[in-house]
Amino acid sequence: MGKQVFEQIDRIDQLLVMVSTLLKAYEEVIETVSRKLIQLRSARLGLVSLGERDRFGNDPTLATQRQAMFVAISEVVVYCEIKLCPLIAGLLEQDNQLPSVDLRQCLNEIAGCARSLAETDGSRSAYPPGLPREAYLGDGIDQLTGFTKDSGLRNLLQQCRPILERIRKQCSVVADYKDVHDQLHQIEFNCFNLIGQEIKRFPDDEVAHENLMHHAQSLEEALRQLKSLEQSQNLDPAHMGWVGQVQVARDFLAEALATKDPARVKSCHAALGRILAREPIRINFQLIQESKALLTEEHLAALREIEQALRQTGAEEAAHRFTEDVDRLSSLGRRLEQLVSVHNNWQRMESELRLMEAGLEDGLEGLTWSLNELRNLIEKIGHIENQPGIRELDAVRTRMADGLVAADSKEVKRQYKDLRRRVGTQFYSADSELRRLCGELRRVREPLGAVLERIV
Repeated sequence: MGKQVFEQIDRIDQLLVMVSTLLKAYEEVIETVSRKLIQLRSARLGLVSLGERDRFGNDPTLATQRQAMFVAISEVVVYCEIKLCPLIAGLLEQDNQLPSVDLRQCLNEIAGCARSLAETDGSRSAYPPGLPREAYLGDGIDQLTGFTKDSGLRNLLQQCRPILERIRKQCSVVADYKDVHDQLHQIEFNCFNLIGQEIKRFPDDEVAHENLMHHAQSLEEALRQLKSLEQSQNLDPAHMGWVGQVQVARDFLAEALATKDPARVKSCHAALGRILAREPIRINFQLIQESKALLTEEHLAALREIEQALRQTGAEEAAHRFTEDVDRLSSLGRRLEQLVSVHNNWQRMESELRLMEAGLEDGLEGLTWSLNELRNLIEKIGHIENQPGIRELDAVRTRMADGLVAADSKEVKRQYKDLRRRVGTQFYSADSELRRLCGELRRVREPLGAVLERIV
């Protein structure tokens, strides 16, 4: 990974922080920019972690994860180019109290960083630069703002206001729960798993000490972002009570590094393990519930009625683009519900494999039930959609079961490692697509908010 890529990412990070400070009076803009900052920092952290795990860049099992990180970074870049920059330019025309010199300098630098990142192989393959504005969900809804003076359409929009507000709110709710789930992933892959690898070597090995210092930074960043998400009005506080336990784990690790106490590293690892054994499944369940409430029949009926009213104004092009948005949103809702269900089964499989790992250390007893549970989960995923690699995954599970029958512990452990690797790759792929869909949902929020402001 080139040094220049990280320099450009870090500069965009700094510029977005500056924009947030300069636009402190515009809470909605700041909220969106904050979300993009979380996305950018998570992706950067992921790239650093992947680089450490694959120093020579030749591990094919990590290619999907690396690509997902580039997609996340490129989405932030695209947002800056086609949404944030025009938005700030419009605000500068309306509000002469804004520090125009500083803001315009930020815009120019953001554009420059975006061009530099677009030249990297990862950014080009992940998200082609120059994608036309019409390709983005929310542009069709944005067309409504130009026709709110039409009395018929305006009256209908006012009648549908509660529904439009619910859709806008629900888009943010789903996306925020996904952000929480992403931070749990960061804790698992960049903290829990890596800290576990250093337990036996700390404190005697200096490299282990340095690695733990890096993992402590990763944990600190995840905690910071979780605390930020705790403040979101879109999340039920009852679903976030465990964040304090992450802070306890962070403190254990800080004490371990300060005192070189290996027992504190184990305490940190155990605390994170308890969180990961419970919370991802709970958050994922809530994600399922919120996804189902995203686009109800009532919501779609209201959008179709608005579509017809817009067409009656004679604005065929605007109506066409609005129709495309409604169709895209409807399709996204169906795919989201399907994908969340698949994601849930991968999550359960991941949790089951973690339980099996503990069983492998104590012998082979008790693994039969877990293997049966894995078979059921694999079948469920296969019934929902034709996931690539499902047959191979079940073949590995079968070989592990055969090794268990033969009481061949080496074969069981060998197949377990293969199973864990395959499940991790498939789970990450589903998770990346889910993150992309939730990112699209956030694009709907801003144009819906603009429409609602016009019909007050």
